[in-house]
Amino acid sequence: MQGKFKWVVVLVIFCSISFDMDVQGIAKIAPILDFSYQKRNDGNRVLSTRLTVFQNRITYPITAQNILFSIGKDSIATIRTDNDGYAYLVIQPGAKLAKNKLGAYEFSASFSGSDTLEPASGQVTYKDAILQMKLEEKDSVRTVSIRLAELNEKGDSTPVAGQKVNTYVQRMLSLLKISEETTDDNGMIRFEFPRDLPGEADGGIVVIAKLEDNEKFGNIEVKDSKEWGIPVDHSIIEAHRALWTQIAPMWMIITLSILLSGVWGHYIYVIVQMVMIKKEANKAKQK
Repeated sequence: MQGKFKWVVVLVIFCSISFDMDVQGIAKIAPILDFSYQKRNDGNRVLSTRLTVFQNRITYPITAQNILFSIGKDSIATIRTDNDGYAYLVIQPGAKLAKNKLGAYEFSASFSGSDTLEPASGQVTYKDAILQMKLEEKDSVRTVSIRLAELNEKGDSTPVAGQKVNTYVQRMLSLLKISEETTDDNGMIRFEFPRDLPGEADGGIVVIAKLEDNEKFGNIEVKDSKEWGIPVDHSIIEAHRALWTQIAPMWMIITLSILLSGVWGHYIYVIVQMVMIKKEANKAKQK
C-alpha cells in the first residue's frame, strides 16, 4: 500500500513539473514596430508607427493596441493602432517641444506588450530644419529653386550644404522623380523644370520636394502647384466604347444579348414542355 502511495506522489510531482515547464515554455511573439518622422509642407510634424508580426513569410498587422508617443522623457499621447496596424500622431506648428543638449528632438514610440506579444519600441533623434521651394518662370524658362536650412532655438536659419533633395511630380498612382540634386554652400538647389510632362486639363501639375531618410533632419516634404504641364483631358468621351470604358462596345452587348436570349429561351422551352407533358398525363388519366 505504501509502495502504491509512493508511486502516486511521484506521478503527481512529475505532472506538476511538466505542466510548469509547458507554461514557462510558451514563448511570446516578438512584434515589429516601424517608427518614422516627417515634417510636412504646412509645418505639421507627423509621427507614424506600424505594429506588425512576421510569421510564415507573411506580415500581419496588429490592431487595437496602444502605442505611447514621447518626446524625450515626456509622454505626449497614447494612440491605438487601426485595422492596418498604423498609429499616427500629428504635432501642430507652434507646439513647444523639448530638445536635448545637442538641440535635437528625441521622438520615441513604444508598445508595452501583451499576454502573447513582447514589448517593442522605436526612437529617432532629429534636428529642426525647413525646406523651401519656389517655382518661377522668366523668359519662358521654368526654374525650381529649393532651399534647406537648419533652425535654432531663436528661429534663425542656417543654410545646410551637401544634402540630397529629391524632386517629384505627382502622378495618378505614384510619384515621378524629375530631379536628384545636392544642396550647395548656400543650401540651394536650382534646376530647369521639364516642359514635356502631362498635367491636368488646365495644365496644372503638383511639384514635391523631399528630404528623405536624412540622418540629421529626418523626412521633410514641401509641395506647390503650377500650370506647367501639358493640358490633358482625362474625361471619358461618351461616344467612345471600349473594354476599359464605362460603356461596353456594341459588338459585346449584341453578342451577350444573343447568348442570354438563347439560354433563357431554352429555359422557357423546357418549362413549356413540362407543362404540356403534365396536361397530356392528366388527360390520359381521365380517359
